[in-house]
Amino acid sequence: MEVISIEPHGFCEGVVSALLKAKEARKDHPVGPIYVLGLLVHNEDVIEDLSKEGFLFCDEASKSLEDWAEEIPVQSVVVFAAHGHSPLIDRLAEDRHFVTYDATCHFVRDNAEVIYRESRIGNDIIYIGRKKHAEAIAALGIDPGRVHLYDSEHPEDDSWGSIESSSPLVLAQTTMDLDDIASAQEAIRRIYPSARFQAERCSATQRRQTAILSAPKDIDLYVILGSSRSNNTLKLESVAKKAYPLSEVIRALDLADLQTHDLRDKKKAALA
Repeated sequence: MEVISIEPHGFCEGVVSALLKAKEARKDHPVGPIYVLGLLVHNEDVIEDLSKEGFLFCDEASKSLEDWAEEIPVQSVVVFAAHGHSPLIDRLAEDRHFVTYDATCHFVRDNAEVIYRESRIGNDIIYIGRKKHAEAIAALGIDPGRVHLYDSEHPEDDSWGSIESSSPLVLAQTTMDLDDIASAQEAIRRIYPSARFQAERCSATQRRQTAILSAPKDIDLYVILGSSRSNNTLKLESVAKKAYPLSEVIRALDLADLQTHDLRDKKKAALA
């Protein structure tokens, strides 16, 4: 089988930055547990490796980060995950005298700063994202009365279509794909013709999605490297399936995961 690598691939700069922040925390505090509010990054192999180094992960899938923060012992060393967190977490961290390290991705932080600015002057924000994704939960937590979720998988479930503002600001979760954002913007524009749109997406997400769309057309297998917990990975998988319906697209966390698939009849594969 011929195998080509689609560039870029692998960890984005936000993940790399988060890992460096975790290592900084361990260097400063070589002994004792370090708590991570949320999964530092959405990659099981990374989480397993850091767990061996004494990092304790407070997974937002099992309970809210606020509940986790209230259970962490006072004066603990705490790392904030890459996907962002609500202002309540900062207040709890201060009240409980945590020693904190903030690994929030700078694209996520940029979105948060825009939401803070808009909500403070009384403007509504429509946030295009996934209801249970950590990044969306953090964004909505900034101002639940002003930030309204648009989940393109369930657009009928939320309050975005009944806000009073005629020109809300529209932002998107940084790992959304272009098709999802475009369809959401179209639906929002029908109700709010004067809506203001701001596109703050992860540049690595954009580059990876653009690169896979430019791949050679004779590939019969696309292997998307990443975790099922990563919206970035899931979106890249979705983009590949839409673009190449006659090819097989599989997602694999690592080599062991890849080896569970029978690939003997494939002639040309691309790793993305």
